Amino acid sequence: MGPRKAIISGFSNVLQFSGRTSPSEFWWFFGLVSLVAFILLLPWLEFFKVDTLGYTRISQSFVSGEIDQTFVVEQRWRPASLIYTPVSLLIVVAFFATLASAVARRCHDVGAPGWFAVAMFGSGPILVLLLGLAIPMLFPLAPKLTGLLIALSTIPLLICQWVLPLAGLIRLSRPSEEGTTEFGPNPNEVPS
Repeated sequence: MGPRKAIISGFSNVLQFSGRTSPSEFWWFFGLVSLVAFILLLPWLEFFKVDTLGYTRISQSFVSGEIDQTFVVEQRWRPASLIYTPVSLLIVVAFFATLASAVARRCHDVGAPGWFAVAMFGSGPILVLLLGLAIPMLFPLAPKLTGLLIALSTIPLLICQWVLPLAGLIRLSRPSEEGTTEFGPNPNEVPS
């Protein structure tokens, strides 16, 4: 399927979660929607930003008991970050909503159920939201454990934000299953 036909098909099936999508249709549609979202988000993206943080470090000597206060300035470099505003969040939500049905249909085409897409691409934002709500609520109960909770949540967060989406994209790049499946006919085969 060519790019023009794939993009038209992607937009015409944006609310259809059943059936199958060919690899070419999916990747052309995914590429266009990603490019449009990136262009729309450009005003809210910061590239190669250096943050300067200043704080007071307090230390106490074990031997003399003296307290030393030092003002520390650190610089941290970030390759890219998104400034969260209502408009930028609306663009991100529209991006995911537009691609949701195409990803579900592509999952069907490679033999995975549609909820596989939610597990792969939705688990990161869901976990960030849950941790963002849980850690501030737990802080008054156990302020000394908050650092431990943040440290323990780092590994699952990295897995949900990086490993699962990468595994999902690898899975979606597989060829279509041959013949008709429970999700419908193969979109690459010409019906006889």
